[in-house]
Amino acid sequence: LSFKFTVPENLSVASAKDAVMTLTASGRADRSTEGDVPEIVQSLSSQKVRLAGTLALDSLATYTSAIFGNTGPLPPKVDTKTTYTVQWGISTGLNQIGAVTATAKLPPNVKWLGKTSPENERLYFDEQTGLVTWEAGTLKAFTGGKNGPRVVFFQIELEPTLDDVDRTADLVTQIRIQGEDAVTGKTVSSQNDRLSTYIVKDPVFQAGMDVVVK
Repeated sequence: LSFKFTVPENLSVASAKDAVMTLTASGRADRSTEGDVPEIVQSLSSQKVRLAGTLALDSLATYTSAIFGNTGPLPPKVDTKTTYTVQWGISTGLNQIGAVTATAKLPPNVKWLGKTSPENERLYFDEQTGLVTWEAGTLKAFTGGKNGPRVVFFQIELEPTLDDVDRTADLVTQIRIQGEDAVTGKTVSSQNDRLSTYIVKDPVFQAGMDVVVK
């Protein structure tokens, strides 16, 4: 005898304590023994189930920034420098997530300026690989809820080439985050789309401001 079930998508979890549940199944049947003597058979089984946590990284590039003063032309121009601010925000779900690390790559024509905020965050850049790394450490369950996500900012500089003319230029690529679920012990991760000069959420952005010109 076997059975299976699915957890409802709208399952309500009020706190991290709900990440571990005990499922109990019981069965009862009637059977006849030798001599047609009725007999009741009962069985009880329980199993602990650990719900997996989630980890997400929101990415945003802007020109208008209260954190850093950005400069340069919009739309970006060949052989001319334009700076942008990148914002990363980490959110978690039901479980605490440890060893959280976010990474991304900067294209060859994008420069790391070394300006980050908050300054106490472990944010690094490898000039040889073009890799940006944020070692965020351990994040509590439900980070990104009432108290907002864990946020960091860094400034980059784009200097377009002739190959970028008449198109949107990449600013940050291969954006990824991963960490270890404290309840299940498994690695959780997610990936983001690239960030480009199409900074549509910036209040100063207008159509065409993303396309590189000569």
